[in-house]
Amino acid sequence: MVKIITTQGFSLYSLRKLEKQTEPGRMRIRLMAVRLIWEGYPATAVSDILGITGETVRSYVASWNQGGLGALIPGKSPGKPPKIPPEIVEQLCPLLQQSPHAVGYGESANGDTRVFQAFLHDRYGIQMSRAGCTQWLHRHGFRWTRPTYVLDKADPIKQQAFVDALQELKKKLTPNDLLLFEDEAHIRDYQAIGATWAGRYAGSRRRLKPPAATRPLFSWERSLPRPVT
Repeated sequence: MVKIITTQGFSLYSLRKLEKQTEPGRMRIRLMAVRLIWEGYPATAVSDILGITGETVRSYVASWNQGGLGALIPGKSPGKPPKIPPEIVEQLCPLLQQSPHAVGYGESANGDTRVFQAFLHDRYGIQMSRAGCTQWLHRHGFRWTRPTYVLDKADPIKQQAFVDALQELKKKLTPNDLLLFEDEAHIRDYQAIGATWAGRYAGSRRRLKPPAATRPLFSWERSLPRPVT
């Protein structure tokens, strides 16, 4: 027979009051089980009222008798283990900075969830749906965005060296010499960039340097805190 063998400093009135003050959930169910047994209900009736098994009712009462209120506090549920273990997550961070070509998925491949899904399966044997890949990327601070190309800044030292060389050359010119100067032509010889996954960073976009052979379309990054200025 299941019964309360110790009050743990509570009266039936104070236990009922605590039960009413407790938010609906596992803790309230446990308090109700103890209170109903205390009021004389059999374990089978308590299980029917609360929708739990008789074994669960007995375990709640045993916990109360041994440790009181503290023994009824539910612990944190571990939940389902993640498909991508933490140690693999740490390995993914530097790998996601590389282009798909660098990890064997073709020069023209964009870093979308299809590539990420195939990469997880081929490298680690992890099978995950594309929806699961999207959720994982969002949980780890990534967003789907379109990078933009940005040209390198000119080197002032090289610029000055060119000007000096040009001045020296002009000094050597004769009236019959013709000096031709060939400037750069802005010719777009790189491919258009597709959208890709990039780390969330307020007010920033992923910036890539041409040519296309060096563009890291696998541009998945960890989120960084916004710098304080």
